[in-house]
Amino acid sequence: MVNDIEKLNKVIGSLEVQATRVTEFNGILASVNEARSEIESSKKILKNAFAENQQLIADNHSKLDGLLNRLVSIEQKLANLEQGQDKCLQKISELKFLTPEKFEEGRNASDAATNESMRDLAQKIDDANQVHQSSLKTLKFITVFGILVLAIGIAFLARN
Repeated sequence: MVNDIEKLNKVIGSLEVQATRVTEFNGILASVNEARSEIESSKKILKNAFAENQQLIADNHSKLDGLLNRLVSIEQKLANLEQGQDKCLQKISELKFLTPEKFEEGRNASDAATNESMRDLAQKIDDANQVHQSSLKTLKFITVFGILVLAIGIAFLARN
């Protein structure tokens, strides 16, 4: 019986040790279950954050595409502006600019041409005046001669 009591004590000790181990295992299992639920919660949070991040990336892509389209448009407008500027510069270079020296030369040439024209006109007026003077002298001579002939004819008739 003592043997049986000892065996029973051994079995009870063994059961107590196993009970302690089961309690420890249950504590570990509870910690593992708690960690698993935290991991599941973290997974949900990460899934939500991933979805939000994907949406932000999609929004950024669309905004970047819009900006790229605007940049292409700006580049095209800039190229058109440069072409217009080149045309304007070419037209400006084709223009003949009037410098003060060229203006003075032109004015002097214009004054000389005007003076020459005035001299030619004055000469023509003088020539015409001389022709008229000559015509007036001839007309005076003819008039005086006609009056003289008329006076002689009247005197001749008066004598008869």
